[in-house]
Amino acid sequence: MPRKKQRTNNLQIVNLSQLNAPVVDRVPLRTNTAGRTRTIITHLPATVKEPMPEDLISDVPLVGSSDSPIPEPIQVLGPTHAKRYENSDVPLETWKQHRQPYLDACLSLEGRGHYSYPCIVKGHQSLPLHRIEEWKETHFKATSLRQLGQHIQLGHGGLPCDFRTQARGHKDFVVLDTNGIHLVNISFCGCLGAATHCDQLLEVGWWPSTPLEPQTAATMSALRSFHITNLQGHVSPTDFYRCLEQTTCGDGSINLPCQDRLAQWMVMVREWRHIKMGKRAGRGHDPAGFHETSAGALVIPCRACPVPGINLPQNWHIAPGNHSIIIRWLYDLILSMDANFRQKARLRSGQSDKDALGPGWGTFVSNEPYLDYVSQFANQDEISHCVGFAALWSANTKRSKGLRATGIAAVSCARHQMYQPNGMGDLQIGERYCNMDYLLMSSLACTSVPRVIISYDIGCQWGINFHRRVAKMPDHLRVPLSQKITPLVPKFHLEAHTVKCHAQYSFNYAVGVGRTDGEGVERNWSLLNSIASSVSMMGPGGRWDTMDDFCNFANWRKTVDLPSTLFRKLSLAIPQAIIHHRAFLAFSESLRVNHAKEMADWEDQVTDWERNHNAYCPYDLPDQTITFADVKRQLSQQEYDKAMRGETPADYEYLSPGDFIIIGLELEGIQQDLILNAKMPSSTARETALLRQRTRLLKQMERFMVVREKYLPGLSIYLATLPPQPGASNPSAESIPLHLPSSLPAHKRAEIIVPNLDHIEEELRVAQASDALVQLRLQLTKRTYAARYKGRNICSQNHYTRFRELQDQVENKIKASQLKYNVARSALLNLRGPGPWENSLKELHTDHIRGLGEHSLRAEEQESDRQMQILAGNLRVEWLRCRARAARWKEEIQLVEEEMRRTLSFCEWKASWWMNGIKPEPWYPFTSPKELPLMLLNKLRLSVSAHCNGQFNGQRFDSVQRLCYTNI
Repeated sequence: MPRKKQRTNNLQIVNLSQLNAPVVDRVPLRTNTAGRTRTIITHLPATVKEPMPEDLISDVPLVGSSDSPIPEPIQVLGPTHAKRYENSDVPLETWKQHRQPYLDACLSLEGRGHYSYPCIVKGHQSLPLHRIEEWKETHFKATSLRQLGQHIQLGHGGLPCDFRTQARGHKDFVVLDTNGIHLVNISFCGCLGAATHCDQLLEVGWWPSTPLEPQTAATMSALRSFHITNLQGHVSPTDFYRCLEQTTCGDGSINLPCQDRLAQWMVMVREWRHIKMGKRAGRGHDPAGFHETSAGALVIPCRACPVPGINLPQNWHIAPGNHSIIIRWLYDLILSMDANFRQKARLRSGQSDKDALGPGWGTFVSNEPYLDYVSQFANQDEISHCVGFAALWSANTKRSKGLRATGIAAVSCARHQMYQPNGMGDLQIGERYCNMDYLLMSSLACTSVPRVIISYDIGCQWGINFHRRVAKMPDHLRVPLSQKITPLVPKFHLEAHTVKCHAQYSFNYAVGVGRTDGEGVERNWSLLNSIASSVSMMGPGGRWDTMDDFCNFANWRKTVDLPSTLFRKLSLAIPQAIIHHRAFLAFSESLRVNHAKEMADWEDQVTDWERNHNAYCPYDLPDQTITFADVKRQLSQQEYDKAMRGETPADYEYLSPGDFIIIGLELEGIQQDLILNAKMPSSTARETALLRQRTRLLKQMERFMVVREKYLPGLSIYLATLPPQPGASNPSAESIPLHLPSSLPAHKRAEIIVPNLDHIEEELRVAQASDALVQLRLQLTKRTYAARYKGRNICSQNHYTRFRELQDQVENKIKASQLKYNVARSALLNLRGPGPWENSLKELHTDHIRGLGEHSLRAEEQESDRQMQILAGNLRVEWLRCRARAARWKEEIQLVEEEMRRTLSFCEWKASWWMNGIKPEPWYPFTSPKELPLMLLNKLRLSVSAHCNGQFNGQRFDSVQRLCYTNI
């Protein structure tokens, strides 16, 4: 029963006589409801026995028309509310009334039985792992079928064997099952030609801990239950084994029937993972055997990525580059790689598993050749970077003592986030070129696509000498001359890079990537990070096998979700492509009126840049401002040059003129902050904080005044000539004048300061004003978007209060930037006097401070802003960005359509691959017993292919696609 009926605005015509209302003479009425269907309850005339026909009702004029009398008030029913059901809304409230039967059932199922010893043993001949309890006069006591005399015979369907052996473990054989740990008596078949003890256990679904003289086994149902619980719920093997112990003797009344079997359980779990991966990869039907598995063959591949010879059309490699639909970049392989420093591996002694069960068969590369290559670069430094995550970067490799590996690196497909075969490996010391190069080239060893796009958070540095490094790699890992590797930086990480990286390594401006963000490998870490603490304590081989299994699980879940994932992408891309295409056309038409020539130049520039990134980049804005940090660096360079020439005094406490002015400006900034803070609503805590800030400022100003005597030697004489100022006897810390050169009269300045000190302050003031304007624009943008977010999302008092605090912080920063700019400009006016510089650093009034959309510009202001934008390159960059957005959304439609086609082709190829592995014999429908599951699995593959085909065929929007290809 549904929880809630669909609410509707429709009303129905109801005869009031059916509602026990008096029937009087009334005319049927209808109302105009602005397009909504809303009918009313009418009083039918007493002479009318049947409801009035619809066509007659439609001819009745509207209420209030000139040819219709005004009727008496009528009764109108509003929209009906959905009926609620307590059982579905609050199911536990209903269950509480029926909990007694549940309790009675639990007690009755644990009550006395009516079985004698021989009967219960005989009845459980085929159920040897049931748990038995024996009644002991006053209570039940746990016992076992073994204690009751049960003996399990293998190899004869439970019947005795005349040649049964007394092998080791037949009396105290331990079996781990989903319902606990069991001690059983078993006998193996000893007939001539009988299977080995290991095979006899496997035939009944018991997994032996060792193939030689096993004494412990686990049921395949227990291993299967653990496997899915481990993959989905991340329950560790140790926790699962302890759960089995609790199930066996959770009350503590009895001891475990055997010694701890955790070590054997860990071995069986690892074997189970390995065999299941081989089974799903079809290794059980290869005549060469499991041991001939090739590199990466156990990995579930991405079906939507291009795989030559499997899911690409014929002659795909000669597709014309200028065709409207079939274009070369449709067959580019887009990968992403990254390092994860949470996946550390402890260095533990006594570990015997030095290698994986299938070295190089899964996502992890074979460790021996990998280490042989990496050991050649023992002294290689980490990859240099230009990003602003320096603190995180250094923290990644801290505390590496006692670690066998500081993390892992992985390669995955960027669009579907599936791990690549042989694309994962350990990092010995941080993130080095040798590690990342080897893993990438190992994952590309089996592909022959002509162009590979690599998303890497430091791809700008990694790609500089890539081909030179690859030339020194082993022959089988070298890049073919025909294969082009293009590095890009993921969208989230790109903002932290320097400006020169933004356009060249941006996914937004790269041709053929659609709406790929390149952050797929970062999302993949969420699954592996949940098991980081568990696998860090494993040996090398166990850790690699476990992570191979988890990577395969992640790939399989994404494979199952491919139909819905691709459909969701296409559903988003089609309307967005149309919207951005129309926006680009409208923008272009508006610009073409006055800037047709400039637009043609922009188009040529961006086309040349897309072909060759060494050409002029039209996405870059000209840097017209000098920052405060740049001026500080220039002054430091000048002081260094003087020191090299021996022109500075050999004084330990020497402070350069530039440093003196910088300290003065910093103290001035602290004073400005105190002035703004003093105007805020007062409280005890706020006043205490202000007092502490003023105390610190006074101490800093005392040290500053000592140095000031050196650079302003005539200041004391000048101050003595000034008349006393009111309130100067006890000023606050923020009102004490610093007496920088800009505060002195122009005609007296040369007598007070040392030479060139005012020029140093002038340079710093220009940079200070420019920085203040940048910060002001940034905070105004934040205020605009914060206001939009507030109007759409803030709907409660609690959220409003918290959001108001954020808005107050932004407003305070706006006021601080405004004050900083005005002070810097006023100082410049005193130093320079009026001049052309005022055209770029204009006087800033309060009404000038507005964000986007906060004020409507006048016609002359709009024309002035437009000309300034063209001169500054803003209009060109904005038009190119609009062009890039429209192009990327169009590419996204084409890429998703191609990925749907590739997925179907891969499914069909995979089904054929499974079918061709079967060679039936004429005397038996299956060549061997293991061929039956192969047929069933092939049927499943065919059904998956049909399912994807049905999903995609119904979701491809062919008509819209043709429209997009034609008009976008």
